[in-house]
Amino acid sequence: MKILHLEDDVFKRKRIERVLCSAGADNSIWVKNLEDGIICIEEAQSKSEPYELIISDMYYPLKNGGREAEAGTELLSILKDKGIDTPVIICSSARLRIREAYGCLWYSENSDWDRQLEALLRKIQEK
Repeated sequence: MKILHLEDDVFKRKRIERVLCSAGADNSIWVKNLEDGIICIEEAQSKSEPYELIISDMYYPLKNGGREAEAGTELLSILKDKGIDTPVIICSSARLRIREAYGCLWYSENSDWDRQLEALLRKIQEK
């Protein structure tokens, strides 16, 4: 499964990567800002090799060296404007419910985000 992961926290990225690998989804690209993520998405689309899943934090820089912003919302808006229907899972330390996202995970020691992520991955893989 080809996955794009937008996350600026190295430790969180590593934890999510472990879940992806244990679920057999070990083909992921990691970017730290929205601008680089959009470039990856557009390149994949132009090669007719789109991502099958996008995992995004909610708050990370819009561009390299930029300040943290509500980039997850911006990502969903850009995908909609471009007509790209790749499922997006928002994995954030904030408890969120976003209708446009395939799923929203509360990334916290007090939640079972890892099991929820595995369950969402299995649903996507079954399609």
